[in-house]
Amino acid sequence: MDSLPSCHHHLLTSTNPNIDLKNYTFHTTAHILTIREAATDFTTPTPRPPVSPTPKMASEIDLYNQYPLYMDPATKALSLPHSSAQTPSQTAAINTELEELNQLHRALISLDPPNIPPAPLPVNPKRSAQISKLRDSANAAHRKSNYEEAIKLYSYAIDMGLSRPGWEPIGIAREELSGLYANRAQAHMALQAWPDALVDAKASVDSKPVGNVKAWWRIAKCLAEMSRYEEARKFLHKSLDIEGKDSEGGKELFALLGEVDRALLRGLSA
Repeated sequence: MDSLPSCHHHLLTSTNPNIDLKNYTFHTTAHILTIREAATDFTTPTPRPPVSPTPKMASEIDLYNQYPLYMDPATKALSLPHSSAQTPSQTAAINTELEELNQLHRALISLDPPNIPPAPLPVNPKRSAQISKLRDSANAAHRKSNYEEAIKLYSYAIDMGLSRPGWEPIGIAREELSGLYANRAQAHMALQAWPDALVDAKASVDSKPVGNVKAWWRIAKCLAEMSRYEEARKFLHKSLDIEGKDSEGGKELFALLGEVDRALLRGLSA
């Protein structure tokens, strides 16, 4: 359609949003009106400007206020100097907390000396020395075939190792306990107390799974002595996976595995 019919007045309307009214002409009885203004493109809505999110108000726990406290040089008591920066309620709350702190301080210094405990050492050297001394004494008793005495001394050392405070490095306790449990297991094995030896050997492996071939071997040996060959075989395969066949002590594990396999074959053929 190039033009609209002539009439006294025309009202141009359209329901088609794709009609471009630029340079579109239509007639009137008086003149030809040419629309040359660019029409609005109804197909692409004008994007709205992004709305900034409403900032969240900080909670009381997020706020930090620094107050200029004063410490009495003689009594070491803390107080809050008068200032107009705080409201009366804030000042009262701060003074209440400071009074509780000052009361605690006075109670501590009123105790008999030493009233302030020293800072804990990373590792107590006395405890380590005592554990080492007990272990050496137990080893000496074991070499003399005094297995009951060795077990008792190993038990004392284990109790001291288990009672190490929590702030000491856990690796120290694990290293100590793995050796002590393995040694006590050996003493139980010398007395043919296979269940007790098995428990200690497993505790040694739990403390130190890698680099602990002796404890792995003793687990399997105890199980084999109790005719629990299938369990012994599983532990030996697991120990070989962890320690490796070519590792130090790997040959002993592999040799014991051969003995266990032969015992299983004898049981099947019987």
